[in-house]
Formats: sequence, structure tokens, C-alpha cells
Amino acid sequence: MTFKIRTLYIGLFCMVIPLLFFAQKQNDFILWEGFSLKYKINPQLSADFKSQFRMENNVTQFKSVLFNPSATYKPAKKSKFKFTVGYRFSLTPTENKHRIYTKAAYGFKLPKKNFSASARIKLTKEGIGNERGEIIENFIRPKINIGYKLKELNLAVFYAQELFYDFTKYQHKFNQLRNIVGLNYEMSKRSSITLSFIRLQTFNVANRKKAGVLVFSLNSDLTVKK
Repeated sequence: MTFKIRTLYIGLFCMVIPLLFFAQKQNDFILWEGFSLKYKINPQLSADFKSQFRMENNVTQFKSVLFNPSATYKPAKKSKFKFTVGYRFSLTPTENKHRIYTKAAYGFKLPKKNFSASARIKLTKEGIGNERGEIIENFIRPKINIGYKLKELNLAVFYAQELFYDFTKYQHKFNQLRNIVGLNYEMSKRSSITLSFIRLQTFNVANRKKAGVLVFSLNSDLTVKK
């Protein structure tokens, strides 16, 4: 068996695993689709913009449209550490919501070729300026990510796990877990498609929920080539 054919089989296998993962019993089927744009201002600083359209209740009900500008800074050109600040505006059927957040991520060097790993901690504050004057919600969201790149296919597969800790007033508890599997296909050096599946579980809340989320995103790098 040639290397290219073996790589193709591995890629097809990695596509089937997310489908099996997603097929587990769930209370709801949710769809998130959108795009992301990136522009490198210099080797250490970049600006990003993401937008996403969300449907819930087995893809029969509109939930929200998100608009998310952010900026990411790396201390050095080849630094494995990066720091991001951002703002998210959510347009929903009942009100407009505002969120600000910061996150720090570190990429780990692995001994195995084509493998990658990273850890991220994200702090979010949602409710600032909300039209209904609700309590501001605060979350800490640690996340780990492991990926493998199939260079012959321009394809990367990844698995991630994210935990939500609610430290809103009177709360202080973990209440959500996300298990994520996905694929990222590079169409060119500046554009890619990401398809992922999220197994979402809530706990320590009044209405516990298990949902499957299908996420699709078109990604583009707008940096002017020198």
C-alpha cells in the first residue's frame, strides 16, 4: 500500500469518527455556521473578525447571529504563547447581548511529527449593556486541544474538550462540558473550511441538556502578501 493511499484511508477514517461521535442520543440538534477573517498587522499582532448564524430546536428555530471582532498578540514572532481580547455582539429574537472576553493560549511542542497540542483559558463577561438589565454573567473556560495533520490531503483532524465554570454572583460552579471533534481542510495557503461536531452537556442547572452541535466555518487570511 502506497503512502498516499494509506494517508487517504486515515483521512476517511478520521471523517467517520466524528459522525459516530455525533450520532449519540441527544435532546437537541443545533447548527452553527459562519465565517472568520484574519489580518496580520505584523508578525506579533493580528486582527480577527468572526460571524456566526445559530439555529436550535432541531434546526427549526432561530437563536442568534453573532458578530465578533478581536485582536491577538504574541510576545515574539515564534512564541507559542498568545493573548487575545475581543467583543461579541449577539442579535437574538428578544434582545441584543454584549460580551467581552480575554483568553490566553499556549501551544505545546510534541515529539511525534504532525501532532500538535494546545491549552487555553478564556474569561468571559456577558451582560454589559444588555437591554433587560440582567445580572452580568462571568465564566472561566479552560480548553485543551490535540490535532494531527495529514499533509498529503491538506487536512487536519482535532479533538478538544472545554469546561465551563460559572462564577456569576451566587453561582460558582461547573455547569457545562463540550467535547469537540473536527476537520480542517486547507483549500489554499490563505483559506480553509472547518467542520466540527460538539457534544454539549449541561449539569448543575435546572434543565439539564445534551445536545449535538454541527459547526461549519469558512476561514480566510486577508493579509497582504509582501
